[in-house]
Amino acid sequence: MTGTEQVKLMPDYGAAWPLWGGGGMCDAEELGLSPALAARLRAWQDLFDEHFSYDGGWDGPSAQERFATLARQLVRDLEAELPGTTVVLDDWTGSVSRPRRR
Repeated sequence: MTGTEQVKLMPDYGAAWPLWGGGGMCDAEELGLSPALAARLRAWQDLFDEHFSYDGGWDGPSAQERFATLARQLVRDLEAELPGTTVVLDDWTGSVSRPRRR
């Protein structure tokens, strides 16, 4: 880790990676993340790219729920792999903060 005190987990259109620090996008090597967690982060970004549209939002509730579930897990796993670093979830899609349907 290069001294980054805060990392933001946030998908973005066309971004190859969903982690951001003070200087912009952070990569797995810079942060010292395990290959397994790096692969899961890329898959989460891919899920966003494949199922979220700028003009229509999510293409269905199952993709949105999967995105939210994975986001919560990724935050926990990032906190475990980056002790002393604050991990912030920027949920601008509204998926994670949205109440679950029963």
